[in-house]
Amino acid sequence: MFEYRRFPRAPTEAPIQDLTGLRVGDLIVLRPYSQRDSAGRICWVCHCRCGVEVAYPANLLKREGVRSCGSIECRYHK
Repeated sequence: MFEYRRFPRAPTEAPIQDLTGLRVGDLIVLRPYSQRDSAGRICWVCHCRCGVEVAYPANLLKREGVRSCGSIECRYHK
C-alpha cells in the first residue's frame, strides 16, 4: 500500500500588492496599517469621503466587500 508522508512546508509569503490610491466606493486607500488583523491579514488605512479614517483588510478592499466607513453620514448622504 502507498504510504503518505507529510513534509513540513517552508513558510512562504506572497508579495504585498500595493493598494495605495485605490478607490473603493467612498474609500481611498492611503497606506498600510502598522498591524495585521486577528487572522494575520494585512490591513490598509482608508480615508472615507465623510472624513473618517478606517482600516480594512486587503481582501475586503479587493473584492469590494466594504464601500464606506459605515457611519450614518455615509449611509444617508449618497
